[in-house]
Amino acid sequence: MCYPNCGNDPETLIRNADIAMYQAKQTGRNRLCHYTTSLNHTVSRRVQIENELHDAIKNNELELYYQPIYNLAEKKYHKAEALLRWKNKQLGQISPAEFIPIAEDIGMMTIIGRWIIESTIAQLNQWEKSGINDIIISINVSAKQLLDEDFVQHISSTIYNNHVLSKKIILEITESFFLLEEKVAAKLNDLSNLGVKIAIDDFGTGYSNLSYLNKLHVSYLKIDKSFIDQIDQHQFNDSVLLAIIAIGKRMQFTIIAEGVETENQFSFLAKNTCDEIQGYYFSKPLPAIEFEAFIKNK
Repeated sequence: MCYPNCGNDPETLIRNADIAMYQAKQTGRNRLCHYTTSLNHTVSRRVQIENELHDAIKNNELELYYQPIYNLAEKKYHKAEALLRWKNKQLGQISPAEFIPIAEDIGMMTIIGRWIIESTIAQLNQWEKSGINDIIISINVSAKQLLDEDFVQHISSTIYNNHVLSKKIILEITESFFLLEEKVAAKLNDLSNLGVKIAIDDFGTGYSNLSYLNKLHVSYLKIDKSFIDQIDQHQFNDSVLLAIIAIGKRMQFTIIAEGVETENQFSFLAKNTCDEIQGYYFSKPLPAIEFEAFIKNK
């Protein structure tokens, strides 16, 4: 800290030093961080998000949106991905990309994750009562959630209490889980025994060991949006994309392309035997009521 750039009095200097220290801790221990005015705004917003997150569930501020997934062979929608949204009275609509890492940092993602699972499965039950019987829902799961000792039991009891078939639940994990192979394998085996399906999200961007996919009882590969964005722009990218589809099909996985937004992307994937498509080309994520209407109209 330096006077007067970082404050004109001892109280301000100490407060701003605390802000710089807080930011240094967030970016990793044993680091130096110089105070700036923009840093004050960044840290203040983060602190506010942390404080508001603690009451988000109690205040009914969290909501799930559902993005339809289109099956090319059957020419219909029979899957959707549940996506978390948060609208706070003070902060307004907050991007998941901003608040989810904070929730993970402060140890709230397990609590929020349980809420997501309970809400999604309860919603499936409600849709079945309204006549929508063939929808499968995909739920994103963090490593901390999966490794929680009560995770499998929580999934099992929530499915049982809502009278929902376990095969209607897909859990999405990222390739980073492969760094925890032994711990993850046992959990995924237990989930597979329940009838729950597993999808690898953002496939092609991480640590995948292809020989290990079968050991983890994986059923779906979701191709990362970064590959979809570059369709017909780079020959190498197209070759990698085609290789992912070919290898996945050879291993009898269902291939889902996410982030599809254009006719060109859709045509490329359809021509090259991708199984399912997700993205704004078909629909943005929808609140539960709008999703129900969307499916019934299709």
